[in-house]
Amino acid sequence: MKIFWTYLKPYRWLVMLSLILAAVAQTLTLFDPVIFGKIIDDYALNPGDKSENELINGVLFWLVIAICVAILARLAKSFQEYLLRLIVQKFGM
Repeated sequence: MKIFWTYLKPYRWLVMLSLILAAVAQTLTLFDPVIFGKIIDDYALNPGDKSENELINGVLFWLVIAICVAILARLAKSFQEYLLRLIVQKFGM
């Protein structure tokens, strides 16, 4: 195991960055159900005294937020996979 760590040591910052990107991607992915729950709770089940225009604008706002979060999560996951492949390629040489 010591030999493994000796060879991996020069790439420890890439490994750390890859782990951080994986954590960011997972955290952002966990926000999607929260956003959709907010849409359902605030706009579908309990519209209250909001006008139709306010309901549509509110739902569209949260849908745009959900799309942005999904794109950021996928982007972080893609960079994480790229770094992991880079580490494997360099480590294998």
